[in-house]
Amino acid sequence: QRHRLGQAVDFRRENLLTCHFYIWIDQHQQSHEARLGHRLAILHYDSTLYRRVFAVWRGKTRLSQQDRQRMDDAVDSDYHRLCTLAWCKWRESFQTALALDEAWRRASEHDRRKLLLKPWLAWRKFALRRRKCKMNEIKAASHCSRHLSSQVICEWRAHQLCMKKRREAAAAIAQHRQHQLVQ
Repeated sequence: QRHRLGQAVDFRRENLLTCHFYIWIDQHQQSHEARLGHRLAILHYDSTLYRRVFAVWRGKTRLSQQDRQRMDDAVDSDYHRLCTLAWCKWRESFQTALALDEAWRRASEHDRRKLLLKPWLAWRKFALRRRKCKMNEIKAASHCSRHLSSQVICEWRAHQLCMKKRREAAAAIAQHRQHQLVQ
């Protein structure tokens, strides 16, 4: 029956962990898709805005070499900024995913400990109760043994005293008879 109970506890724990895992996966995917959609919308908006601004700026600065150099520098800076922004967004999403993984791991560890703690506490309570009963049985047996030993010794002393009195009485009678025979 303990084996079946252990199997039931294991099955329940695995079932709970699997359920929580798939819920977490689903939520993580939904939040990841939402973040990705949000990032794409921001990038699209930025890209559209930059193209418009860049087109206006390029129209004004097309003629001079100095303006072309500024345009190249702006493109490089914008590219660097976009790459940095994308890197920062990716790093942020990765750290969020790591934090969620760590939170899920801690939650599952907490659930596992909680599931393991209940049977252990019940077993410990049973073991303490059993030990107390054994100690009470030993004390009772010891008390009973001492009580019986005390009674036996008292009876033996009373018997010895009675026998001593009988011997003394028999010796006194024998002495009295001898004394009567001598007279």
